[in-house]
Amino acid sequence: MVEQNGGQIWVESEKGKGTTVKFTVPCENSAMATAAWGQGWIDNYPVESIIEVKTIEPLLVTPSLEQLNALLELARMGNMEEIEAHAKMLRQADEQYVPFADKLYELAKGFEEQEIFALLDKYISLSNK
Repeated sequence: MVEQNGGQIWVESEKGKGTTVKFTVPCENSAMATAAWGQGWIDNYPVESIIEVKTIEPLLVTPSLEQLNALLELARMGNMEEIEAHAKMLRQADEQYVPFADKLYELAKGFEEQEIFALLDKYISLSNK
């Protein structure tokens, strides 16, 4: 749809930060486009139905399946201090684990057990594929 209307569409991605879909659509009258955007309408269509930009959560580099399962067991025991310690160790062990370790550390520090389970379950299931 974007290219059919003379626009451009592209993706920008940064490891550990995510992916953003960006696009441009030409408009002959910038004042009209600004007014339409401000009112949320273009050609009687809500802007939200025309323009949708999503940031996609990146997949993080994780330690081995064995380590993920050990972290899951710590989470089941509610041992947030050990999870924090393990996250610090991962951070120092290998630069590629830093985004995963930081996320895990913040969740453990905030006692966000359900989010830790979801994070670990996601990557354990991906490792099993």
